[in-house]
Order: sequence, then structure tokens, then C-alpha cells
Amino acid sequence: MNTLDIILILAIAAVVGLAVWRLARNRRQGKSACGCDCGSCSCGCGGKKREDRKA
Repeated sequence: MNTLDIILILAIAAVVGLAVWRLARNRRQGKSACGCDCGSCSCGCGGKKREDRKA
């Protein structure tokens, strides 16, 4: 492996890491994955925020 390969792998890993971090942050904040109204979404959130799902 040369230096360019290592830099490219690190850049891809950083992009993937940021995407996962953002998805996790949005989930903690109760935002939907699709950005639409969760009441009509088929992803199973049912329009409830995180606090409501705990009960």
C-alpha cells in the first residue's frame, strides 16, 4: 500500500463515521430517518418521540 491508498481509506472511513454519527444523533433527537411525517411512515416509528417509546 502506498501513501495515496492510506489517505483514501482514511477519507472514506471518516465519511462513513460521520454518516453513522449523524444518524445516531438524529435518532437520539427523535428525528425520522426519512425526514417526513412519522405518522404515515412505514418504518415503524409510529410518530412517537423517544420519550413516548420508553413508556
